[in-house]
Amino acid sequence: MKMTKKVLSFVLSCTVAMGTMFALACTPQQKLAVVTDVQKFIPVVTNVVDAVCAFTPAAAVCTGAATAVSSSAAILDAALVSYFTAEANGTVPPTIIAALSQAISTFEADATNILGAIRILDPTRQAEIAAIVAAAQVLLSVIETLFPSLATANMHLAFGAAKPPGFSLNSFAGSYDKSVDVCNAKYMPRGVSLKKIHAHNVFLRMFPGVH
Repeated sequence: MKMTKKVLSFVLSCTVAMGTMFALACTPQQKLAVVTDVQKFIPVVTNVVDAVCAFTPAAAVCTGAATAVSSSAAILDAALVSYFTAEANGTVPPTIIAALSQAISTFEADATNILGAIRILDPTRQAEIAAIVAAAQVLLSVIETLFPSLATANMHLAFGAAKPPGFSLNSFAGSYDKSVDVCNAKYMPRGVSLKKIHAHNVFLRMFPGVH
């Protein structure tokens, strides 16, 4: 999960700090540096699977959901690389745009399927896990800033509303880690531990505007 901070730093340096959309603000080299690490986000989503299945192992999400979202993330990663590589070369063929649109749609459906799974829990546990889900939604809303408008023109992105107006990378990581600590200490059974996000100070120094 250390690389998650790296990816967020790159993304936010081209969006929040510069005040423009990713597709306009970043160079092709920066775009490719970001998208090659998109899969580093996935443990934040699969943490939800681990939490739900620790409490309700018979839930439908416990059968293949983590594998599905990991697979669709890999396909999305490859589609983004293909798109930005073609863009850097001057022309993005319609087939690449179509493939990226499909990859985005599948990934978001898989992620939504997982994040909606907390509804199967009893109210007390659901309230505790909801913090983990909310953090994942914020992180996914940042991922959505990577998606070119040509690929998303005819779709509704699932997590855009979750992105706060003033996103702080340090605050996000600190809040997420606290939620993970609470869940691990109070609720997770022995042998099951949710993953934390660790600070990557070198990238915070490179992009001070995203603190």
